[in-house]
Amino acid sequence: MRGIEERGKAPISVFSAMEGSITDDSPAEPAVGVEGPGQSSCSVVEQTRGEPSSACSQPTSSLLHLQPELLGEIAERLSPIGLLMMSQTNQQLRVATMVIAAPQESRQRAIQVQAIWNRLTEPQPGVDPSTVLMHPSVIQSLTPNFNCLTSVQQERLVALVEGLANRKDRALALRAVGTGLGGLAPALQQRLIALAEGFDNPEQRASALRGLGAGVAGLAPALQQRLVLLTEGLTLWHRVWGLEGLGAGVAGLAPALQQRLVRLAEGLAPWHRAWALGGFGAGVAGLAPALQQRLVLLAEGLDQPGHRATALRG
Repeated sequence: MRGIEERGKAPISVFSAMEGSITDDSPAEPAVGVEGPGQSSCSVVEQTRGEPSSACSQPTSSLLHLQPELLGEIAERLSPIGLLMMSQTNQQLRVATMVIAAPQESRQRAIQVQAIWNRLTEPQPGVDPSTVLMHPSVIQSLTPNFNCLTSVQQERLVALVEGLANRKDRALALRAVGTGLGGLAPALQQRLIALAEGFDNPEQRASALRGLGAGVAGLAPALQQRLVLLTEGLTLWHRVWGLEGLGAGVAGLAPALQQRLVRLAEGLAPWHRAWALGGFGAGVAGLAPALQQRLVLLAEGLDQPGHRATALRG
């Protein structure tokens, strides 16, 4: 895990430091309690289907009396936060996660991330938790673990990004949050892409695309197309940044969108083309042979050794 820094202080690896001290939670204490003292873990789970809040403390009857093998399969399919919440309300599922390595690791990761969230959002005199959560190093640490956050916590992060008054700060936050874009709910993905579309400054838009592009493979085709359109609308220089970001997830795009990105790279000057090709990197392996060949031809057409080295860096 990346260390979380505080301004003016030496970096501290909060995630790593807590890994050794946080172990399997006690059934008597919910591991997910993030909205403040006195609130249970259930208070942070979004009630989307009209269930009463008391339902959180009731056993999940549909999972009772299932065979351990079936419970293990269920556990392996759940997200870390889903597994954690389900295992708190179903003792059989909890036991199943204890004996299967992958679900146990997943659940433990969710416990650790929730503990960090609690630490970061704990009220302190003179400290605004929102400012702490928007610190670049904190965002970078949380982003790979979006699947360990509840929907309420994810929405809070997106709302904080939306609320940044300084457009430059907002672009930097988008770039950091964007790498975990595929782990967010579709509605939150749309809100982040809408923020990128709202930038008038091409440099800020390109900076946001460099982050959002990394999570493009986890998006619906319509959202993928919006990111490609954003890249196509940039100036040649800034378009390189967009291609560098989207290139990493190019294998997860629809074939028509892949072709549009390759066509953009073909229209660049040699130096810009080299940087764009380097952004495609390992994603080239997931392309159709015809598109792979076009990218290879682009690299072969670079005359200067430095340009070729840049193109092959990925």
